[in-house]
Amino acid sequence: MFPVPLWLSLLCALCILCALPLLAPRYEARGEGDLTMDFEQMPLLHHNPGGLDFGPVRLLRYEYSTDRPAPGGSLRLTMEWSGETEGLTLTVRLVSPAVHLRHLPDGWAKVQVPLRPRVEVVLPVPEGTSPGPSLVAVGVEGPEGRLSPRLPSGRTLGTIYLRPVWVQAVEPPPDEMLAVWADGTVRLHRVRTSQPTPTLLEVRLDWSATRPPVGNWGVNLRLIDPAGNEWARLDVQPGYGFLPTGLWPVGRRLPDRYLLPLPDGTPPGSAYTLEVTLYRMTTWEKVGAIAQTVPLTQTTFRPDAPVRAALGGGLALSRMEVPGQVQQGETLRWTAWWLVRGEPRAAQAEWRLEGPTVLSATLPLAPGSDPADWPVGAWVAGKAALRVPPDAPPGSYTLILTLLDADGRPLGVYTHPRAVEVEGRARVWELPPMEREVGATFGGMIELAGYDLEREGATLRLTLHWRALTTPDRDYKFFVHVADPATARPVAQMDGMPRGYTYPTGRWVAGEVVSDPVEVSLEGVPPGEYELAVGWYDPETGERLEARDAAGDLLPDGRVVLPDRIKVP
Repeated sequence: MFPVPLWLSLLCALCILCALPLLAPRYEARGEGDLTMDFEQMPLLHHNPGGLDFGPVRLLRYEYSTDRPAPGGSLRLTMEWSGETEGLTLTVRLVSPAVHLRHLPDGWAKVQVPLRPRVEVVLPVPEGTSPGPSLVAVGVEGPEGRLSPRLPSGRTLGTIYLRPVWVQAVEPPPDEMLAVWADGTVRLHRVRTSQPTPTLLEVRLDWSATRPPVGNWGVNLRLIDPAGNEWARLDVQPGYGFLPTGLWPVGRRLPDRYLLPLPDGTPPGSAYTLEVTLYRMTTWEKVGAIAQTVPLTQTTFRPDAPVRAALGGGLALSRMEVPGQVQQGETLRWTAWWLVRGEPRAAQAEWRLEGPTVLSATLPLAPGSDPADWPVGAWVAGKAALRVPPDAPPGSYTLILTLLDADGRPLGVYTHPRAVEVEGRARVWELPPMEREVGATFGGMIELAGYDLEREGATLRLTLHWRALTTPDRDYKFFVHVADPATARPVAQMDGMPRGYTYPTGRWVAGEVVSDPVEVSLEGVPPGEYELAVGWYDPETGERLEARDAAGDLLPDGRVVLPDRIKVP
């Protein structure tokens, strides 16, 4: 094969584009009144010169009252049909362009009317409709159900969409204000939620911009219960990608609506937390974040769900999902589904992992959800977790449940039939040869025994040799600063957990040696001589661990300055 010159490729493409009009069928121009598309066979807008075939009827043409409706107004749609329309129903919906990608339900608005040869539909554009493009979906139903549109070849089409309309941003921002981010550029005015079904949470955000944001940012939504268990997550650009921040108009209300799928059996409760985070998509840098308490009011009913164990206290265990293995230092997480068969008296569950040792915890049946509020027939999922210490003996363990009433009296016992394997880790106990020995300690738990240092261009490669003096009580983060020696202010840095977050300190045991290669970029650092400093901190609070040198003397600011200096030419 020989490479094709770029000029020849461009020439071929130009010839094809020029030839398309000559090859196209000769149809009479009809304007835009017959343009349709679907996402299964014909995903681009195209003309339908003979009308769009729905079997007994054909859509001949349509007309909008406006292509740019405003929230709080309406869109008048006039349609002409041929064929026998008697007994048929026309359904028209205003939907997000992401409806196909995200499988969203009905959308912003829905109208159903009897089908007539000439029919006019007034489609409301609700307040809170996101500005930007929206699609108009059309369907026809008969006595026996939906009529499938077809191509002239007979192939069945999917849902039919007319040409898009552009919803204008005309409303001023609300007076309420929850957060101001990016030096005042972006404002989050309101966060509202509703739960239309047990498996769906609707989230509505109101944004505004005081000046055009630079670049396109992403939105992350997380729903967590009081125990920190995550029940739903969505990571997307505003408007499911159709309201990008780079196109936000200034000084206008920008409604943004999302639908978060919830797992079957998500517990009802009033103490869930919805986290809303705005971030720069190119760097993952957080622009701002806010957390708001939200309720879940809907309950999944499944009175005929299978029963794995009738435990008493009005509850039965319907289902269990338990991992088959867990490593030392990790958390075993599982889900139990409870079926309410009578007035619930059970209040909590004692879980025991029995094997070479015994691990146990008494936990809520479903964190943040009171079983006394569960109606008969409810099917409720409860998430539970048990941390396996890093020094727990490896081997086969059995998970045992004891259901307890409010006074701690047992109501029933269930033994999970599948064993859980606690897997041991390959650990290192001997220090390797090191270029520099340090011997500094952090919080009495972690020793920096020494390090190796090399430099390649603008990249600093540092291998830190840590040793656990005791078993650390949690997962800590460390930092490496290239800093001005006069002010200790970093000019370059990296923060992380050991081995790229794959081996956090909560998995270490006393005496273990962990060698951790890290890199610090010196790109853009001004010329000069800098110091290299290392420290540890709690990621929850930001508080640094106490640092001491090899002689045991306390060091200022929880940091150890390494003996090597870094020179940037």
